[in-house]
Amino acid sequence: MTPTLAELKPFLETPPPRLAPPLLLKRALRGGPAVLLLLGGFLSLFGLLFLTIFFPRQVADEIRLNRRAQRDIEARVTAAEATSFRENEQRVYRYAFDYTGPDGIRRTGMSYRTGGPVHAEGELVPLEYLPGRPAVARLAGGRLSPFGWGAAAVAVFPLVGLGMLFFALRTRARIRFLLRHGFFSLGRIETVEPTNVRVNNQLRYRVRLVYDADGTPQIATYNAYGADVPRAQEACTAQTPVGLLYDPAHPSRILPIARLTA
Repeated sequence: MTPTLAELKPFLETPPPRLAPPLLLKRALRGGPAVLLLLGGFLSLFGLLFLTIFFPRQVADEIRLNRRAQRDIEARVTAAEATSFRENEQRVYRYAFDYTGPDGIRRTGMSYRTGGPVHAEGELVPLEYLPGRPAVARLAGGRLSPFGWGAAAVAVFPLVGLGMLFFALRTRARIRFLLRHGFFSLGRIETVEPTNVRVNNQLRYRVRLVYDADGTPQIATYNAYGADVPRAQEACTAQTPVGLLYDPAHPSRILPIARLTA
């Protein structure tokens, strides 16, 4: 059952640090922080999976080869096969090869190319290798990894997911802190404005309010979703005082009491 403001009064009047009942804590953490936590975890998990599969791991050596590769020897193709990968709707081919480096050592290597097959088994192909590091080599026109530079874009997904996780965990930590250490105050909502962001199919609104923090006027904002929006709009229109908990060390960090009674 949702607590009323009157039922919350004993909790709010308890001097910090106070212990939030489990149901109250659960209600405070619902909504945006919980959705962000789930979305962030999903994006991070699947993003890391795609990153493991598609990211060009030898990107540093690829850059070095692009800048200063030598092409004064040839390699012999020992195997040519189509992989299960596609890039721009074209099949990626894998070529195994062997060669004798400038140091006289016989080596083997692997090179990839989109489209083909370009090389046949037994064919001699110019080799690109790093001066001083002949073990880093690829067939001319090929690459060291199954995918080219475009595949590096998959790194965006886990980064976004981890960013969402960080934001959600930080928000949850702040809510826990405010419930335990926050000071109670009454404020007045000045504006309730829609944003261009949707979370869990709900349009996010930005609520701006003014309140008193230990005798000093303060301004803060918070995000509102769903049923919280009309309540904030009604309080704004009627200029009804609204309760909140604020961090005495950072007064702009607040927890609206409406979030606990919605």
